[in-house]
Amino acid sequence: MPEGGVAGAEELALPAPEALDGAEPASHGMARAASLVALGNISSRVLGLVRESLSAHIFGATGEVSAFGVANIIPRQLYELLIGGMLNSALVPIFSEFVAAKRDKELWRVFGAFFSLATLVVTLLILLLEALAPWLTRLLAGGFAPEQLATTQRLVQIMLPSLLFMSLSGLVTALLYARGRFLFPALAVALYNLGIIASMLLLAPRLEIYSLGLGVILASALQLLVQLP
Repeated sequence: MPEGGVAGAEELALPAPEALDGAEPASHGMARAASLVALGNISSRVLGLVRESLSAHIFGATGEVSAFGVANIIPRQLYELLIGGMLNSALVPIFSEFVAAKRDKELWRVFGAFFSLATLVVTLLILLLEALAPWLTRLLAGGFAPEQLATTQRLVQIMLPSLLFMSLSGLVTALLYARGRFLFPALAVALYNLGIIASMLLLAPRLEIYSLGLGVILASALQLLVQLP
């Protein structure tokens, strides 16, 4: 997952011009698409800087921040393994073929099958990883002090559900890209960092570093929700 979330332009190529709907010339459609994607990534990078500055101001360079960084590796890497790697190579091309052929009913059936399968598989995987969290934490952060190790394990358990939102958001992004819809994926990229910022501002005084873990869940959920319409 890129820093700005699951829908970064560096992860997704723009679909073929024939996949863009509307009567405007393909070059105009691609230019508009590239502009929206670039705007989303620029907004994400700016908000990413704000997020890092705010995190440094609230938590400083502490072991808890290191614990969050390690815990965040697991959902990010699993997303790349399960969904991220398929976006360009499979999902967008598959959905684009149905769009180009104007086979909307088949498109929705295929998308629904992917969505249902991803929901089931990722949910079962999350439940399994929740049980394996102590082992995963020791594997990734074996050199941490016991208190820092416990914090990392708790953050892992808090953040694992974000994998479901990331995966479903990635599927919706692929569908929207195939249909030539770029505004909401661009917004989703920026909302990732915005969700973490909001969580820190609202929850850090009470939950401290765990506000970052909840922020990842909020951010990934926002990415999905903004694209569903």
